[in-house]
Amino acid sequence: MNLSDGTHTEDGGGMFEYFPKDIWSNYKVDGRNPYRTDEHNNVLQVANCLLIKHPDGNILVETGMHDKTRSYVKHHNIIKKPSLIESMHAVGIKPLDIGIVNVIQKKEFQTAMNPGFELENDYFSAEKDVLPLEAFLS
Repeated sequence: MNLSDGTHTEDGGGMFEYFPKDIWSNYKVDGRNPYRTDEHNNVLQVANCLLIKHPDGNILVETGMHDKTRSYVKHHNIIKKPSLIESMHAVGIKPLDIGIVNVIQKKEFQTAMNPGFELENDYFSAEKDVLPLEAFLS
């Protein structure tokens, strides 16, 4: 089941890196252009989280977007309408009904701890948000 955690924008150049803008910004899916940019070259994206209802317990894959600091929310134009919690409530699920949360993979953890110049702004709160998850990696 697909759950929403709202929308946000990302810089199109950063998303598509080496592909020229005239290629990705004109790409069509079913006659529509999903990668239109705004005046700041940002592309609107949705934040979807996957809820798997299983007899052994509910599994949440992806936990939505970072929204802990005002500058991050402003820079990425994060709009939590609906939020993940609101989406869960709409389908009759409470946070305590989730048995497993797939939060991070080992490779993603390693990247977060050593992001390099290109990704340092994506993991600016790694010590608070990512490092506590180290104990759960196998």
